[in-house]
Amino acid sequence: MGTPPVITAPTISVTVTEQATPDYKEQARQAGVGTKDSSLVEKFWAVFWASVADGVGTLLEYAARVAGFYLAKILKLMLKLQGDETPEFYDLAAPILSDITDVEIDAATLREAKFGKGRVAVYNKIGEQIVNLLAHDLITPGGKLGVGLKENLVGSGIGGLPTGTLSPDQGVEAARRFLGFAISQAIQGANMALLGEVATFGQVEHFSKYADGVARSLALERQSRAALRPLIDTMIATPLEWALAKQYRPTLLSVNDVTRAYFAGLVSEADALEELARRGLSTAKINALLELEQKRIGVSDVEQRLRWGLWDRATGVDYLRKQGWTPEGAELALQGVELGRIERRAEEFVNVLQAQALDGFISLREYFDQMDALPLGPTEKQFLRLVVSQRVEVPRKALSTAQLQEAVVQGVITIAELEADAVKDGFSPDDVTVLKILTLLRLARFEEAEKEREERKKRNPPPPPPPPAPTPVP
Repeated sequence: MGTPPVITAPTISVTVTEQATPDYKEQARQAGVGTKDSSLVEKFWAVFWASVADGVGTLLEYAARVAGFYLAKILKLMLKLQGDETPEFYDLAAPILSDITDVEIDAATLREAKFGKGRVAVYNKIGEQIVNLLAHDLITPGGKLGVGLKENLVGSGIGGLPTGTLSPDQGVEAARRFLGFAISQAIQGANMALLGEVATFGQVEHFSKYADGVARSLALERQSRAALRPLIDTMIATPLEWALAKQYRPTLLSVNDVTRAYFAGLVSEADALEELARRGLSTAKINALLELEQKRIGVSDVEQRLRWGLWDRATGVDYLRKQGWTPEGAELALQGVELGRIERRAEEFVNVLQAQALDGFISLREYFDQMDALPLGPTEKQFLRLVVSQRVEVPRKALSTAQLQEAVVQGVITIAELEADAVKDGFSPDDVTVLKILTLLRLARFEEAEKEREERKKRNPPPPPPPPAPTPVP
């Protein structure tokens, strides 16, 4: 046998890796982030609340249908109780309205709502009766009102209003009657409530609310007051205001009227002070007001008194301050008046200098020197120099026609020069010819004058004679 083979065992290398401890906190955080990113929570609550909303909506819809059903039944019952199906209800409403309003309201009229024009038309009739009653009672003179319930009092005025005259006395009486009407409503309502409870042995405890509701609707609620306001204002408020004003005369004059009347001597000082005191003015303010409201002379009059020595400067400035001027403004105003007077004198002096320069009494150089001494601006001085210089250099006068003719007669000028001057003066050709003829006649140059006369006739033939007048028809 041979030697058995040697078997070499393989080398096995084993690497041991250390296992890390799990981080459960980080795992939980990552799980939460994943849940958030997936919007799982939001979707859950959205589906939940949508389901709740649908359920609540279904319940509300069902409740509304049930409520509508029962409210409709109740409304029909109320309509039946108010007379549409039970006309006897008006037998209750009519006496209540009549008792509260003192207006005769017939239950049969109310029952016509079922068969006539409708309930609104019937109640409009009741409103008409109440308005007519109020208008009648408010305008009727004292001592002439009837007693007991009144029928529909339709007047002969516009829209059935009663005729009458508004006056202060009527306004006082109307105020008394209206308050009586309001008090009557309250008392009648209270009586009806008490009697209703007594008659039913206390079983109808809310009977008073019926009468109270009717009374409030008639005149005390806001809408009713708005509807009746014109009636109340016209027939009560305005005449009552007249009466109070006539009796007590509370109206005050305006502040301006009081001061004017006081300074005019129409009211005494005591009355004026009392009138102003009633406007809430203190004594110091009243004195200041009377000082300021006085009529005063103007700035020019103050300057005149200063000029004549009647006032000194300080007195004049203080006087102007009471008109609202400041001390600086008063001084400027006085200076303005003084400068205005000087300026007028300067203008008069300029006119004198111009006349002297034009008439030759002074030379242009003297005129210019005098102008330089005046309180005028440089532009104005330059303008006045130009005007006077132009008028001096250019002839300003010419010989008259008679002087020119005399010059021809004396042989100073010729007929041709006379003709040229006449043309320059604006004579027409025919007028120039006439002037030449007259001059020649003065020179006894009759032939030349006759020749000019013939030439003029040729240039100006005589007009044709007028046509003969028509012969009148017998």
